[in-house]
Amino acid sequence: MRKLEVPNTLVLQSAIRQEVAQNHQHRFLHRIHCMLLLAQGFSCYQVAEWFDEHPRTVERWAHYYKQYGIDGLRDDQKTGRPAKLRDDQLRQVQKDILKLPRELGYSQDAWNGKLLQNYLEHHHDVGLSVRQCQRILHHT
Repeated sequence: MRKLEVPNTLVLQSAIRQEVAQNHQHRFLHRIHCMLLLAQGFSCYQVAEWFDEHPRTVERWAHYYKQYGIDGLRDDQKTGRPAKLRDDQLRQVQKDILKLPRELGYSQDAWNGKLLQNYLEHHHDVGLSVRQCQRILHHT
Protein backbone atom coordinates (compact mmCIF):
# COMPACT_ATOMS: atom_id res chain seq x y z
CA MET A 1 0.00 0.00 0.00
CA ARG A 2 1.37 3.38 -1.01
CA LYS A 3 1.79 6.10 1.63
CA LEU A 4 -0.18 9.25 0.91
CA GLU A 5 1.79 12.47 1.35
CA VAL A 6 -0.12 15.49 2.63
CA PRO A 7 1.60 18.80 1.87
CA ASN A 8 1.77 21.66 4.35
CA THR A 9 1.23 19.72 7.57
CA LEU A 10 1.85 22.92 9.56
CA VAL A 11 -1.04 24.58 7.73
CA LEU A 12 -3.23 21.55 8.43
CA GLN A 13 -2.25 21.56 12.13
CA SER A 14 -3.06 25.27 12.34
CA ALA A 15 -6.46 24.74 10.68
CA ILE A 16 -7.30 21.93 13.12
CA ARG A 17 -6.32 24.09 16.11
CA GLN A 18 -8.45 27.00 14.87
CA GLU A 19 -11.51 24.80 14.39
CA VAL A 20 -11.03 23.11 17.75
CA ALA A 21 -10.64 26.46 19.53
CA GLN A 22 -13.86 27.86 18.08
CA ASN A 23 -16.38 25.16 18.91
CA HIS A 24 -17.16 22.97 21.94
CA GLN A 25 -18.35 20.12 19.72
CA HIS A 26 -15.17 20.25 17.65
CA ARG A 27 -13.06 20.13 20.83
CA PHE A 28 -15.02 17.11 22.03
CA LEU A 29 -14.58 15.28 18.70
CA HIS A 30 -10.89 16.20 18.62
CA ARG A 31 -10.39 14.64 22.04
CA ILE A 32 -12.26 11.50 20.98
CA HIS A 33 -9.99 11.20 17.94
CA CYS A 34 -6.95 11.53 20.17
CA MET A 35 -8.28 8.78 22.47
CA LEU A 36 -8.87 6.55 19.46
CA LEU A 37 -5.24 6.98 18.44
CA LEU A 38 -4.11 6.17 21.98
CA ALA A 39 -6.31 3.06 21.91
CA GLN A 40 -4.57 2.05 18.66
CA GLY A 41 -1.25 2.04 20.52
CA PHE A 42 0.17 5.44 19.70
CA SER A 43 1.79 7.32 22.58
CA CYS A 44 0.60 10.58 24.10
CA TYR A 45 3.77 12.14 22.72
CA GLN A 46 3.04 11.01 19.17
CA VAL A 47 -0.59 12.14 19.27
CA ALA A 48 0.40 15.45 20.83
CA GLU A 49 2.99 16.07 18.14
CA TRP A 50 0.59 15.27 15.32
CA PHE A 51 -2.03 17.70 16.60
CA ASP A 52 0.35 20.35 17.97
CA GLU A 53 -0.83 19.73 21.53
CA HIS A 54 1.24 19.44 24.67
CA PRO A 55 1.80 15.78 25.66
CA ARG A 56 0.57 16.54 29.18
CA THR A 57 -2.72 17.79 27.71
CA VAL A 58 -3.24 14.49 25.89
CA GLU A 59 -2.36 12.61 29.11
CA ARG A 60 -4.93 14.69 31.01
CA TRP A 61 -7.61 13.88 28.41
CA ALA A 62 -6.74 10.18 28.76
CA HIS A 63 -7.11 10.49 32.54
CA TYR A 64 -10.54 12.15 32.16
CA TYR A 65 -11.57 9.43 29.71
CA LYS A 66 -10.50 6.67 32.11
CA GLN A 67 -12.23 8.34 35.03
CA TYR A 68 -15.49 9.53 33.40
CA GLY A 69 -15.74 7.72 30.07
CA ILE A 70 -16.67 9.63 26.92
CA ASP A 71 -18.35 12.37 28.98
CA GLY A 72 -14.99 13.13 30.58
CA LEU A 73 -13.86 14.56 27.25
CA ARG A 74 -16.59 17.20 27.19
CA ASP A 75 -15.72 20.74 28.26
CA ASP A 76 -18.30 20.83 31.04
CA GLN A 77 -16.94 17.78 32.90
CA LYS A 78 -13.79 19.43 34.20
CA THR A 79 -13.84 20.09 37.90
CA GLY A 80 -10.91 22.41 38.52
CA ARG A 81 -10.23 24.12 41.81
CA PRO A 82 -13.35 24.65 43.93
CA ALA A 83 -14.58 28.23 44.12
CA LYS A 84 -13.83 30.04 47.37
CA LEU A 85 -17.06 32.03 47.12
CA ARG A 86 -20.31 30.09 47.24
CA ASP A 87 -22.93 31.05 44.63
CA ASP A 88 -25.04 32.90 47.22
CA GLN A 89 -21.96 34.81 48.43
CA LEU A 90 -21.02 35.78 44.88
CA ARG A 91 -24.55 37.05 44.21
CA GLN A 92 -24.38 39.16 47.37
CA VAL A 93 -20.94 40.52 46.42
CA GLN A 94 -22.23 41.40 42.95
CA LYS A 95 -25.14 43.31 44.50
CA ASP A 96 -22.89 45.10 46.99
CA ILE A 97 -20.31 46.24 44.46
CA LEU A 98 -23.05 47.94 42.47
CA LYS A 99 -23.34 50.28 45.47
CA LEU A 100 -20.79 52.93 46.32
CA PRO A 101 -18.26 51.71 48.89
CA ARG A 102 -19.30 54.63 51.14
CA GLU A 103 -22.77 53.07 51.42
CA LEU A 104 -21.09 50.05 53.03
CA GLY A 105 -19.02 52.09 55.45
CA TYR A 106 -15.81 52.54 53.46
CA SER A 107 -14.13 55.91 52.91
CA GLN A 108 -13.54 55.38 49.18
CA ASP A 109 -15.84 56.44 46.35
CA ALA A 110 -14.99 53.62 43.93
CA TRP A 111 -14.23 49.91 44.11
CA ASN A 112 -10.80 48.53 43.34
CA GLY A 113 -9.20 45.12 43.83
CA LYS A 114 -7.65 45.92 47.19
CA LEU A 115 -10.90 47.30 48.61
CA LEU A 116 -12.90 44.29 47.38
CA GLN A 117 -10.27 42.00 48.90
CA ASN A 118 -10.74 43.74 52.25
CA TYR A 119 -14.55 43.57 51.93
CA LEU A 120 -14.45 39.81 51.20
CA GLU A 121 -12.19 39.10 54.16
CA HIS A 122 -14.35 41.06 56.61
CA HIS A 123 -17.86 40.29 55.33
CA HIS A 124 -17.50 36.78 53.92
CA ASP A 125 -14.34 35.43 55.60
CA VAL A 126 -12.93 34.66 52.13
CA GLY A 127 -9.38 35.41 51.07
CA LEU A 128 -8.85 36.13 47.38
CA SER A 129 -5.93 37.73 45.61
CA VAL A 130 -6.18 41.35 44.51
CA ARG A 131 -6.03 40.15 40.89
CA GLN A 132 -8.97 37.79 41.39
CA CYS A 133 -10.91 40.63 43.02
CA GLN A 134 -10.15 42.79 39.98
CA ARG A 135 -11.58 40.03 37.76
CA ILE A 136 -14.77 39.97 39.80
CA LEU A 137 -15.06 43.75 39.45
CA HIS A 138 -14.43 43.55 35.72
CA HIS A 139 -17.12 40.89 35.19
CA THR A 140 -19.78 42.61 37.26
